[in-house]
Amino acid sequence: LPIQRDDLDIPFVKRRVENCQAYHDMNCSPIKQTPVNLRVIDCLSGQVVDAPELCQYTAMSYVWSQCEQFGGGPEHRSSILEQLPRLMKDCVKLTIKPDYRYLWCDRYCIDQSDERQLSFQIRQMDSVYANAEVTIVAAAYIDGLPGI
Repeated sequence: LPIQRDDLDIPFVKRRVENCQAYHDMNCSPIKQTPVNLRVIDCLSGQVVDAPELCQYTAMSYVWSQCEQFGGGPEHRSSILEQLPRLMKDCVKLTIKPDYRYLWCDRYCIDQSDERQLSFQIRQMDSVYANAEVTIVAAAYIDGLPGI
C-alpha cells in the first residue's frame, strides 16, 4: 500500500534506532570510525562537506535516474539544496526531522569526475552504509518520498 502523507512516524523511527543501538551490541552500536574521506551533505547549510569525526548521518539508496542533475565534486562548495530534485529534498527533510544533520548520497558526495576517488569510495560503500544511522531506500522511480 502506498504511504500516505501522515503515515511516517518520526518518533517511532527514532525509538527504533535507539533500541537497536542499546540492544544489538556491535551490529547497531554507534560508529567507531567515520569512513575514510567521507563527504556528506550538511542539511543545514546545503553544502557538501568533509564528514566530521564520528559523524552521525543518514545514507540514501535510490535509482540513479531520479537524481542525475549533477554529480558531486569540488565545484559544489555552495548550497546545493535548491538544485536538488524533489526526491533528494525529501531525503534532506527526513534527515533533519529526527535531528540528524548530515546526509550521504553517492551522486552528490562522491566526485564523479575523479576516477581514483570514485573507485576508492565505491570500494568502501559497505562501510558507508554500515555506519549510517539510518538508510533511506527509494526502491522505485518516484518524484519524492511518500509520507514526507
